[in-house]
Amino acid sequence: KYQAPESDRYDSDELFAHHLFTWFYWLQEADPGCRIIKKELDAIWAQHPEFVPPEHPDFTHWSQVSRVTSLWTANDLLMRPAGEWLPELLIYQPTDEQRYLGNDRRAMLRAVYEAAQNNSSWGLDLADGLAEGQRWESDIWYHVITAWANGTLDQDCVERVLSHLSAKELHPLHPREIANVLSSLARNPALAETKELLQAAHLIATDLSPHATASEIPSHTSSVGGVPQYVTWLDKAINHASGKLAQYWTFSIELWRNQQKVAPASLTAEYREALDAIIQEEGIPGKFGRTVLASHFHFFLAVDERWTLDNLLPLFGSNHEDFQCAWDGFLTWGRISPTIAELLHEKFITAVPLVVQEFDEQMSARFMQFYTTGMGWLIKGANEDWIVEFFNNANLKAKSQFAFEIEHHLRGLDETGQQEWWNIWLKNYWENRLKGIPSQLDDEEISKMLDWVRHLPGVFPEAVEIATKMKPVTLIRSSTLYDISESGLVERYPNELAKFFVHLGKSDTQPWFWHETWEAIDKLLEYGLQPDLDKGIREIIAKHRLN
Repeated sequence: KYQAPESDRYDSDELFAHHLFTWFYWLQEADPGCRIIKKELDAIWAQHPEFVPPEHPDFTHWSQVSRVTSLWTANDLLMRPAGEWLPELLIYQPTDEQRYLGNDRRAMLRAVYEAAQNNSSWGLDLADGLAEGQRWESDIWYHVITAWANGTLDQDCVERVLSHLSAKELHPLHPREIANVLSSLARNPALAETKELLQAAHLIATDLSPHATASEIPSHTSSVGGVPQYVTWLDKAINHASGKLAQYWTFSIELWRNQQKVAPASLTAEYREALDAIIQEEGIPGKFGRTVLASHFHFFLAVDERWTLDNLLPLFGSNHEDFQCAWDGFLTWGRISPTIAELLHEKFITAVPLVVQEFDEQMSARFMQFYTTGMGWLIKGANEDWIVEFFNNANLKAKSQFAFEIEHHLRGLDETGQQEWWNIWLKNYWENRLKGIPSQLDDEEISKMLDWVRHLPGVFPEAVEIATKMKPVTLIRSSTLYDISESGLVERYPNELAKFFVHLGKSDTQPWFWHETWEAIDKLLEYGLQPDLDKGIREIIAKHRLN
């Protein structure tokens, strides 16, 4: 019968299930034979197979300190040529006593990684020895290849790295690590110094592709304090070989374009073929690749508009199987512009129901940022589908987020921009909402819409007139009066500001709500307010002890 106290969280159902899972797992540890406990635990596990049994079910919090050291440090390894070290590194297995002291093979491999990262030539010499001995299965390769992705490589080192990565024996064993190195090299100017190096990288990426798509899909999970957290499609993509390869091709295209004196108008046949393969790839690896491409939608639109409209734009459609991963990538790394907003106009509108149902809180908020930005550029009136269709499908949280984002955009508008928004749609929208068109105002919306007023000095008297027609609501986390004394509104519109204050005085507020207004209120009383407003201001002073 327990209900989680965090019931207002977006993930409260999952959090509640995790509480129960932890408790029933703890009970089962105490009495493994209890069928009642097993039944409840199995039911939760069936709904949430991603839940991992806690290592210490008796505790809500715990920490662990492990001491892992290597028989050799990275500096020790760099004191001798890599070729001399290789025989010892290949056969090294710690004794039981060494393991007890923390001197295990993992620590040795970590030292190899650090040495190869700090001295690229040393790491490449070690790779030479591994390749000459045909030691393709050695666990040393993983750490040497990983070091190449994070080390400093000049042109000679880049050439040697590509030579090793072209070894097909390594491709099925280390697709993610090789793809990561290629992605890193594509940001290295040394790769562009000769066409041969870039072409060599292309060949490796092409040969690696089938191994990347066939590589294991890891179970990406994240938790804070034992509570599972949402992991985005883009997070998963950039940690998989397919996503890494998509990044490589994207960065390679950018590198290639920067080499040209005049930016090409379209992709080459080779690049188009590589990107088409990602578009056509089936399964989760294909989705990972397309997530990365969608995250660079703005880039591909500038590179090859026709290819982008034909291949990436459809991914954002509400009926497309890649809908969520495409939006996830775009909302995380993408950029919005008037052109992109116009291209995605219809898809923005039709996405709203699915965003409300399927996106986590962070991604929903990002969607609303892009949505209101695009709407601000393109909307021609309060009755357009930007407004009507949104409110036909949005829940209370989405409506509240909409109001918050409008306030965020108003902050960035000068008075001319405010007047344009006001005349084109904002005034009519606000008046319509007072009438319940296209939906009734919610208290949380009203609270956030009151924050708009101080950001509308260009139309302040009209904004106050409409705002004071909204019913008083409880203002808990309101920033309505933030910096009001420094806004200049006292001097420009004393009676209108006083009227707004009097209206806010009818609301339930926290003690700190009026904290920053004493200076503004003192100034207002000096301006000779209308008698009813003067009385209302003095009542606020008395009620909230602002003297």
